[in-house]
Amino acid sequence: MKLVKLGAVLGVVALSMQSSIAAAQNAAGGKPKCAADNAGLKLPQGFCALVVADSVSGARQLAVRENGDIFVATSGRRSGGVVVLRDTNGDGVADVRKQFGPGPGGNGVALKGNALYFAPNEGVIRYQLPAGALEPTGAPETIVGNVGITPSFTLKPLATPASARSFFALSGSGL
Repeated sequence: MKLVKLGAVLGVVALSMQSSIAAAQNAAGGKPKCAADNAGLKLPQGFCALVVADSVSGARQLAVRENGDIFVATSGRRSGGVVVLRDTNGDGVADVRKQFGPGPGGNGVALKGNALYFAPNEGVIRYQLPAGALEPTGAPETIVGNVGITPSFTLKPLATPASARSFFALSGSGL
């Protein structure tokens, strides 16, 4: 899967994240230059694209930090966890890539303050993630554990409303 930045929006990130990404780009010195071919995408006028990262296997959900770091929940039969992507030179392309977290499986990821929530197949865990850090500082804390694993009950997309003290996880068949 390719992660593509569309102007001020990542191609697979919800439009509600647009202001966070734009703020991160402005803090980093402006917008990166878009690819001449829009990364092979046909886009409406006013939009452009570039490939942020290529070959992020099993990408399921994204969360973007204010500084522009991208946290990707990944899923796979033998792998999974969180892939972190960072652009250090402002060109819009991730030149640092780290991976952490349990596998196999993994579907949801969300950021709230200095916490990163991740949903591997069997539950939801929380890592402490200091500002600017690419990896957590310690072992995860289990928030929800021992969720029954069946093919229809492994997806757990996560969301953390900015004004709330909680997060939301969805699981079940037919979602």
